[in-house]
Amino acid sequence: MFETLFALFAVGTLWFWLLMFVASIIFIAAIENDHYTLPTIVAVVLGVIYWKSIAALPWQGLLIGFGIYVVIGIAWSVFRWYRWVTVKAAEYRKKHGDTLTPSQKITLQGDIEVSYHKAKLTAWVAWWPWSMIWNLTGDFFNMIYETMLGVYQKIADKAVGNFKIEEEPKEEPKAKTKKEVVTDADRNYNPRY
Repeated sequence: MFETLFALFAVGTLWFWLLMFVASIIFIAAIENDHYTLPTIVAVVLGVIYWKSIAALPWQGLLIGFGIYVVIGIAWSVFRWYRWVTVKAAEYRKKHGDTLTPSQKITLQGDIEVSYHKAKLTAWVAWWPWSMIWNLTGDFFNMIYETMLGVYQKIADKAVGNFKIEEEPKEEPKAKTKKEVVTDADRNYNPRY
């Protein structure tokens, strides 16, 4: 049964490429949302499925390929970290301006403290091809969005501009109510005291 399943997903078949596509979506979604366990589980499952194909490769080629993969991953993680920190600093600048109080500076330093982001940095090294694909395509779509933002806003403004606006009715001052009469019974009045 397993041999039939493995044959169905043999390297180069349509099912192989479909499986790689689904795995890539899982990798990208998990990495971009800082969930790193799922891609590892999927990679282990894929390793089990394709262990014969991997074992057929010469070990020297595997070591060289792994070394190149890690070096590229390290370079990618440095680039990604630079971009991530730059975005965080820009968000902070937009929120607080160019001058920070000492407590705001400490908060910003804490937000971008490297030791708190070990999982993120390690994931960028381990899963760099998927992180790179998402960043390149994400940047492309964000560029399109930024370019079209003015057009989108004009459409929204035109839709609101088609309505007639009438004055809000002014509220009339509330009529003063008569003060309630408080009787001696309400005060538990006892004339003997």
